[in-house]
Amino acid sequence: MRRQLIISFFLVGLISTAVCAQTPIEGFIRDNAGNIVAGASVSLKRAEGTVVQQITSDAIGKFRFAPAEAGAYTLKTEAPGFYVSNYDFVLRPRLLSIAGVSQV
Repeated sequence: MRRQLIISFFLVGLISTAVCAQTPIEGFIRDNAGNIVAGASVSLKRAEGTVVQQITSDAIGKFRFAPAEAGAYTLKTEAPGFYVSNYDFVLRPRLLSIAGVSQV
């Protein structure tokens, strides 16, 4: 019997002086009972289907992608014995305030 994966992820704020702010994406892969799923394949794709990054969850089910540009994405997870799970989301451009100067 296949089980369902639950993706809990966080968009981690990053303060930088770059004109276009980027946001790291991290989270945990768990089954529907809340148990960790280590070794799950996690991929980050742009809305049009281009794979941006692909990693494997660690021993505690954690994953972390490098900072990503604003835009529409799909987070896809796969693990043996589980259904494939997809989560669509949009990263919005961040507004940075550095020493009283705002940047978008």
